[in-house]
Amino acid sequence: MEVFAADDLRLIGHAVTMLGGAVVRSRDDLIEIRLRDRRIELSAKTIGPQLRILTEWPEMPGVASVTAGLACVLNEPIPDALVSDIDFIRPWLRPQLVSPEELRGPRRAMCRREAFGALLLAISAGRGPRCALLTTKHLDAWGLTFEEVLMIATDNLTSALVPAGVHDIEGSAGVLAIAHDIEPACCAYLVFDRLCPGFSPAQGVVFAVPDEQTTLVLPVVDGGGAEGVAGLIQATLSWSADAESTSSDMLSDQVFWLRGEGTIERLPMTQIEEQGERRVQLEASGPMGELLRILGEATE
Repeated sequence: MEVFAADDLRLIGHAVTMLGGAVVRSRDDLIEIRLRDRRIELSAKTIGPQLRILTEWPEMPGVASVTAGLACVLNEPIPDALVSDIDFIRPWLRPQLVSPEELRGPRRAMCRREAFGALLLAISAGRGPRCALLTTKHLDAWGLTFEEVLMIATDNLTSALVPAGVHDIEGSAGVLAIAHDIEPACCAYLVFDRLCPGFSPAQGVVFAVPDEQTTLVLPVVDGGGAEGVAGLIQATLSWSADAESTSSDMLSDQVFWLRGEGTIERLPMTQIEEQGERRVQLEASGPMGELLRILGEATE
């Protein structure tokens, strides 16, 4: 049986306090905490592996690292006192795509840039839907620009995603999935050149970001045919249908083209439901028409 060492109990107790909670009771193998309106049991068997999987996890963690790690595992924001310390928070920074609805919520003060579609690009400290998003206050205190901090965050994400690899999707010709259990793999579009085999700077890729932990991507190949694009669209629609049936969060049900010059365009398509089945009608004009010509499916 795995048990907590005395130092583990002490560190976790301090970390829970920093997160605004309290330890209700503890024993060698289990700590029960109260955090806001939740009562949570932390098992020695499970919490250790959950923390050690974090790429930021140091060999000799202190209170600050345990606090940030627990925040990520328990879907809590890292305390602002830690976020404000650039030396500490640097490895915890990640790029983050957020929906425009966030501008009406508690994180509306975030620094952001337009990304693609209606989505916004922000920078998070930690991971998860409740993680802190950086504000002007943080950037001003550090004397850094949004673009400089985004570069740090993007390098961190790349280091986390590269070992996870890129995976084929069965039944979808040429479509790849960049996915991770906890990392915002939806931001892989920032580093397709480092992550995506077959990436062509000249032709770019077609991609979708169905949820925060996933990017579906298809490298565009001259004369490669439209089967791959159809497979990516179908995979995205299936994701959307699953999200509707399970009331899960869908980041975007749209498909985009990252073009060779670095611009991102939405590929227009119309979803049609007939006899309980959903299909897509492509508009063979504009960006989609140009893409189909490159793929050899349409002529001038």
